[in-house]
Amino acid sequence: TTSGLEVTGHITASGNISASGDVIADNLYVEGGKIYGNEVYNNYIRFNASSSLVKIQNKTYIKFDGSSGQQEVTVNEGTNDIDFVVKGESNNPLLHTDANTGRIGTNGIGTPLAGLHLGDNLLVGTNITASGNISASGTIVGNELQDTSLTSTRLVFAGTNGVLSDD
Repeated sequence: TTSGLEVTGHITASGNISASGDVIADNLYVEGGKIYGNEVYNNYIRFNASSSLVKIQNKTYIKFDGSSGQQEVTVNEGTNDIDFVVKGESNNPLLHTDANTGRIGTNGIGTPLAGLHLGDNLLVGTNITASGNISASGTIVGNELQDTSLTSTRLVFAGTNGVLSDD
């Protein structure tokens, strides 16, 4: 008939079940199997006992892992060149990790030029420690300048008009 088939109870099939329209269900159970988006390109979601994978073209984009005491969501599980981007309402990208360069950009920095490239101010509630040089293209403002590694009591400042010192 053209009005459809209604079954009360279970249907068991030993082969494939296909539909030319939508499959609608309250729940879909996939035990240790895959849900394919495109089998030719190997795009699927796999459900394991303690983890789930999202794969596109046979690359693991996201892994949800509950196999240990510390549950984890991993982006780029297969260490491929897959960037992770979080977009903000008005500032895209809000966060951009570049898998190829190992760099992170924030607040509109889509091509980070350093390990951490901030596109906005940095507010720190405690100390910033650097083991190398600190450079600035603008004015450095502070209440005090200390160098605890000096062997004498002399600080030297280089300016555009020569060298200034406290001697």
